[in-house]
Amino acid sequence: MLKDLQEALFSLNKKCDDNNEALLYRLFAYETCKKSGDEDICLSEDAQKDKETIEELFDNQTEDGDLVGISVPHFVSVMCVSSRVFEDVDPVFSRECMHAALESGLGLLESDATKEDAEGLLLAFSELLKTDYEIRNTYDHSLMAGMPQKMSRQKKYKMSLSKNFDIAFTCDDSAKEYELSDVHILAIISILTDVEENISGNFRNKLENYLFEVCDQIVAGDARVSAIDGTTRRVLVDVAVLSLESKLEKQNSEDNDNSQLIKVIEYNVMQSKPKKLSDEEIDIIKQRIENYKSKN
Repeated sequence: MLKDLQEALFSLNKKCDDNNEALLYRLFAYETCKKSGDEDICLSEDAQKDKETIEELFDNQTEDGDLVGISVPHFVSVMCVSSRVFEDVDPVFSRECMHAALESGLGLLESDATKEDAEGLLLAFSELLKTDYEIRNTYDHSLMAGMPQKMSRQKKYKMSLSKNFDIAFTCDDSAKEYELSDVHILAIISILTDVEENISGNFRNKLENYLFEVCDQIVAGDARVSAIDGTTRRVLVDVAVLSLESKLEKQNSEDNDNSQLIKVIEYNVMQSKPKKLSDEEIDIIKQRIENYKSKN
């Protein structure tokens, strides 16, 4: 499934009109390649060309730090994904990307968003939650040390995610078609392919339910998804399958890992304990996986 997803992401990149969003599709494709065991993808000619493009984004900043040719949310997202993609092949560049994302991300926390803005902010904050390693590591230990201020940034990311989701994914039941922009799709990829589930709980459930609803309509051939092209459908279905398979894997794994005491403490503070799936829910998940795979 990962192999199929990476091929579909490379295809979507070629169809995308926005250069920055096309770059994000490629970066997610590289990351998917790494997850499937292709560690050398980041040394490929195409990946190195993209690395040069990312370096140009640094260089093109004005003296005041203003960005040229890219919005702040897109810049944050690009830097976050780049920091993970190139972490093994160029650790220095990776950390530069991470710090650039954190610095630019601070200014987004107070943003009031229109629907179009909210899509970019949703993607940016989801990426910050996945990539903000330093604050997560300090946050883990800060709970033990009695320093609750360390978790304020994580809380703000989560609050901004929730606010912007409600704006970006507003659903009109009377709408004749689902409208999914490239940023919508990138946000779905960012959040629902995150195996560590840095974004979980009710927010993740809402996004999963939205995606499953779209994929159910794709399987049924509903007219409301007629505007979604074949490559995009392929990506959405692949992500849905990976998300559903992850649910089953978690169900089969141990409920708690007592060897990671700090992580357990963090999890219990930030999230409610996940509900154990019933036999009926497991059957529904398995049936959905079968339906989605047959469609692809």
